[in-house]
Amino acid sequence: MKTEKRNLVVLSFLIAILVLAIPAGQAAADIGPTPSLRLVFDKSGLTESQSVKDIVLYTCSEADCSDREELIEVPGQHFECFDSFCQVDLMSSRDYFQVGLLLGEKSILSDVFMKEGFYSTYDLVFYDDRLEVALVSAKELVKETPESGPDLHSTNPLLAEMLGAGFFTLIIESIFGFLLLLITRGGGKNIIWILIGNMITIPIVWLALPQLSIPIYFFAAAVFSTAACIEALLLRWKGGEKMPWWKAWLISILINIASTLFGVFVIS
Repeated sequence: MKTEKRNLVVLSFLIAILVLAIPAGQAAADIGPTPSLRLVFDKSGLTESQSVKDIVLYTCSEADCSDREELIEVPGQHFECFDSFCQVDLMSSRDYFQVGLLLGEKSILSDVFMKEGFYSTYDLVFYDDRLEVALVSAKELVKETPESGPDLHSTNPLLAEMLGAGFFTLIIESIFGFLLLLITRGGGKNIIWILIGNMITIPIVWLALPQLSIPIYFFAAAVFSTAACIEALLLRWKGGEKMPWWKAWLISILINIASTLFGVFVIS
C-alpha cells in the first residue's frame, strides 16, 4: 500500500511539472525537425500604403503552378500570418509554391518559387500590381527583429528546436512510461531506461536522420520507428526479468505514440 501511494505521489509530481512547463514555450511536434517556410513582408515597392486583407499560400506540382491548391490545414501544418510575416511548418511534399493576397481591393498572385532549404526564409516584396518572392536564407532562419517576432533561431535553429522538443518528449514519455510500467508491473525503476533511451534517440532523430533526403511522411515514419526500436531494445536489454519482449515493445510504442500525438495536437 505504501509503495502504491509513493508511486501515485511521483506520478502526480511529474504531471504537475508538465502542466507548469507547457506555458513556458512551444516545441515542434515530436516527429523530428519539420521543414519550415517564412515569408517576411517588404512593402517598400508600394506607392501608397494599402492594407493586406487576406493572404493564402498555394502548393503546386507543376512549375507554372497551373495545378495550384491552397495549402491544406492538418495537424503540424498551419499557415499563420502576423503583421510583418507569415510562417508554416510544412508537411506537404509538393515542390512549388505561390502566394495570393487581397491587397486593398485587388487580388494579386506572386511569382512561383521553390523551397530552397529545410529552413527557408523569403522576402515577400509588395508592388502595386505584383508580388515578388526573394530568397533571404536557406538551411537556417535569419535572426528576427522584435517587430517580426521572437528570436527563436538566432544561432542554430536545428539545435534550438531539438532542445525544445527533446525537453517536452522527456517529460511526456516519462509520465506515460512510468504509468505503463505500473500498469504492466514492469518495474518502476525501469523508468531510468526510458529516460536514457530518449537521450540516445533525440540526437539521432534530430541530427542524423535529417541528413536523409526523403519525403516528410517517410521521414516521420523513420523517426518513429528508430525511436521505438532503440527504446524497446534498451528496455528489454536492461529491464531484467520484469521486461519480456512483448512488454518492452508495447511500452516503447505507446509512449512514442503519446509523445507524437501530444506534440502534434497540443504543443505545435
